Amino acid sequence: DMFETEDVKLLCLCMVAAKLTQTTDTRVVELLDSLEKSIELNTFKSCFGGYLGLAIFVQSAVRKIRSHSSDPSEEWCREQARRSISILVKALNNCTVSEDESILELASYIAAGKSSETFSLPAEITVKDGAAQKLSGVIIALSHCFHALAGVSTDLLKGVVSLIHELPWGSGKGFATYATYKTM
Repeated sequence: DMFETEDVKLLCLCMVAAKLTQTTDTRVVELLDSLEKSIELNTFKSCFGGYLGLAIFVQSAVRKIRSHSSDPSEEWCREQARRSISILVKALNNCTVSEDESILELASYIAAGKSSETFSLPAEITVKDGAAQKLSGVIIALSHCFHALAGVSTDLLKGVVSLIHELPWGSGKGFATYATYKTM
């Protein structure tokens, strides 16, 4: 039941965006805008197709990037990958009771590609009732983005891993264990 009609639509949007990224097509930004709005509107409903699609998009965008090149098309791909990871971090925040400002700050650092060692993540995070399936989907998608995030900043990767670590057991954080081990 994770793939419903809206999920298939969002997954397809991400697949199209991933394909368009190879030519740095400006329609990618419009597709990501649409996807972000859909995810935000489905506050309590899981959009697993959208989350998985974003992870696929990030991996596709990162494949186009050579190491630390200043080519404008590669910088554009980095920007879109960071934005996609930021969308996932915001979706994780929407699964928490408090919707913490520090998590939103982490998302903005990721989107901007700014590294910071001074994250003050919440010591205890409580998951909203009914958000367990959504949170698991977000964690699975984020874990597929760890390698790309490590290329942006190991501090930001540590921030996301620390955030997932603070989630209670049973929230799906175990899905990120292997990716964390492999990336760090």
